[in-house]
Amino acid sequence: MPRTLAAALRSFVSAPPRRRGEDYFRDGRVTVVTSTPTVFSTVVHGTRRYDVTLTLEADRLKATCTCPYFADTCDPCKHVWAAILTADRARVFHVPPEIWLDTDDDLPALDEIAGLLDELAVDGDDLAAPSDAAQGLTGDERLAVSQRMKQYWAERRRLSPHEPRGAMAPPPRALPPPAWQTFLSQVTPPVLDAPPGRALLTGELIYVFDPVRSAAVGGLLVELMARERKKSGDWAKPKAFTLNRRDLAGLPNDRDRHVLEAVCGAEPSYGPSGYGWNAYPGSLPVPSTFVLNPTLQRDLTPRLCETGRLLLRVTPNPVENSADSTLVPIAWEFEGASFHVQITGDASAGYTIGGSIRRSGRDRSCSEAMFVTGALILWAAREAGASPRFAVLDTGGAER
Repeated sequence: MPRTLAAALRSFVSAPPRRRGEDYFRDGRVTVVTSTPTVFSTVVHGTRRYDVTLTLEADRLKATCTCPYFADTCDPCKHVWAAILTADRARVFHVPPEIWLDTDDDLPALDEIAGLLDELAVDGDDLAAPSDAAQGLTGDERLAVSQRMKQYWAERRRLSPHEPRGAMAPPPRALPPPAWQTFLSQVTPPVLDAPPGRALLTGELIYVFDPVRSAAVGGLLVELMARERKKSGDWAKPKAFTLNRRDLAGLPNDRDRHVLEAVCGAEPSYGPSGYGWNAYPGSLPVPSTFVLNPTLQRDLTPRLCETGRLLLRVTPNPVENSADSTLVPIAWEFEGASFHVQITGDASAGYTIGGSIRRSGRDRSCSEAMFVTGALILWAAREAGASPRFAVLDTGGAER
């Protein structure tokens, strides 16, 4: 059973309307007007304001839209797809296993099919079936019954031109909601859940710290990647992960959203008026590789460690840039360290200037540090099976 309407009805909507509908959904152009377990109506702000209504009848989802494209073709449009995504986010409908999308007003509903099947049975037609059987028909079976009934009535009218026609008029289109109801629906902003029409992440988001590249750029270089489980249960090889800024709200983890929003930085004040994250800046990509300055190192590295997905790239031979690197989790150590300048000697023999790293009240060997910046120090694992640990480093004004 599909978990969402979008997953179940994807095959009923062509790719171009789906893409444009997803853009409308993410840009916040859909306003909910009515929301019940069987009826979901919205206003979609496109070139104009278009009314979209979704009605759930058993396993049939009937969709209507007031845009010209839908009126001319009765094909699912971008506004319908945006409304489907919004209904998914609101979790309005219970999705039946055999749900199908209907945009044709001429298709009879269940009670109409039951009545017509009874009439066919009275006439002795071999297409007849008990009326209660209509309740067990799937969407494809109902569509087939509808086509066969249309052929039956066409043949009956041809043979008996003076007999009153039994064809029923199509139901009227849903009237647009009153203005006051549309206004009130805009007062409460929608809840920003993950967009169900597009899976941002199917595996695990990871942050890879590369000490070799970090030393070259003079900062803390982190790569944004994703990985998935193989059938054996082991992790597959990580791949670069890209997303836009407006997709950050769809990430399931609060820590990921906080870190990546901070990496993207503040918006410029000279951007397009009235837009912001939902428009031009929102279409900009999140950096897939970024370098943290000392301030961001102190603020974001603890949060990265808290995710359990900040990984150290360990390369056997950094000179040859071997591809046989491994990824080791990095933990956070709450006890910081400090750098102290040491001057030894005298005026006659000369002076020697050195330094030491002090932690827990005693000097530690520099060989215990795997990487040092002006804000952080990465301690090597204390024992086999343990994780290396980042900690704050107080340089006292001295740089490495």
